[in-house]
Amino acid sequence: MIRKVRTEDAAALAEIYNHYILTTTATFETEPLPAEEMQMRIADISAHGPYFVHESDGAVDGYCYAHRLGDILQKRAPYNLLINLLYLPVMFSLKHNSFSIGGVKSR
Repeated sequence: MIRKVRTEDAAALAEIYNHYILTTTATFETEPLPAEEMQMRIADISAHGPYFVHESDGAVDGYCYAHRLGDILQKRAPYNLLINLLYLPVMFSLKHNSFSIGGVKSR
């Protein structure tokens, strides 16, 4: 099920995001985020744009959002010269190692 994000989703989202921080270069972040930082990001991002989570069996297993580059992203080295661009991460299901966009599922 897809639904709007809630700040209490922060721990689950941090766990998902931290996987990508620690195992890929996709995020341009170098240190895992605590749930408290993710909670602040959820509040900031969802106040200005769409932010959704995906649940399976009652547990959050993925999320996506869209927003303009702002203070948080400009602090990351690759973004420090970019302003007002769309950043759309799509990070779904560590459990199933898959994601779906527009009904097309990838593994």
